[in-house]
Amino acid sequence: VPSNQSDKHKPIISINITNEKSKFPPEPSTNKAKANTLSMAVSKTETNPTFKNIKLSRNTELNEIDKLTLKKILNSHFLFKDKSQEILNKIVLSIETKKYETGTELNTQDLFYIVKEGKVEVSTESNNPKIFISEETFGELSLIEKKKNNIKIVIIENATLYTLQGEIFRNIVQKINESELKERLLFISYVPIFKYLNLIQLNFVASSMFKCEFNVNQRIINEGETGESLFIIKEGIVACSKQEEVIRNLKVKDYFGENALLFNQKRSLSIYATTKTIC
Repeated sequence: VPSNQSDKHKPIISINITNEKSKFPPEPSTNKAKANTLSMAVSKTETNPTFKNIKLSRNTELNEIDKLTLKKILNSHFLFKDKSQEILNKIVLSIETKKYETGTELNTQDLFYIVKEGKVEVSTESNNPKIFISEETFGELSLIEKKKNNIKIVIIENATLYTLQGEIFRNIVQKINESELKERLLFISYVPIFKYLNLIQLNFVASSMFKCEFNVNQRIINEGETGESLFIIKEGIVACSKQEEVIRNLKVKDYFGENALLFNQKRSLSIYATTKTIC
């Protein structure tokens, strides 16, 4: 709470959710009605948003080995390695498999390519031809922007290629990011310490959050340790104990760790998951 009039534009609170010191952006200088309340910012009709608006080009030809191979390739690729498993799963379902004979020239399209088998020669006006073999990729620019690949593609050995349309990729990422932000805002609404923040600050907090998964009996925090994270339970149940004695259980929508977040205090309780838990 501001201590005087001159402090009214300073950040309300210092917070750390991703273990890096961050501060909320200051409140806007204008005094527009703060109708941007959390209740208006999120929809409370669903705690697990669906993605019915995403049109996937489902590929029924992919077998389980194909899916595992694609996930391995995507997880190591710079454009995909920071994407959630949910996004990766939807991307894999949208990938198509196409076979080409030696000598085939492909028209440049809004496509990202992964070589499953065979050899492909790719060249541009400014670069010498390069040979791509199994599990190598090209056409990344089509994923980043709506632009056809300015490249020449020639099959130099019978090849099978995985292809992903750039528009589908961008649509999946946008829709899921929007839905995840909305869900995070909803869970933030369960924590009273955030109720005085405006919409800009709430969005800042939501975008700083990340998902953690814990197995049964996995320790989340330890009594006496220092900490800088607040946890909100999305799925599962956790037990809170003091000196190894369980004093209560917490479930979905409950939260813990707020004292360490606000006052840099040591953890007063130990907390561990009693079921598979997501925070």
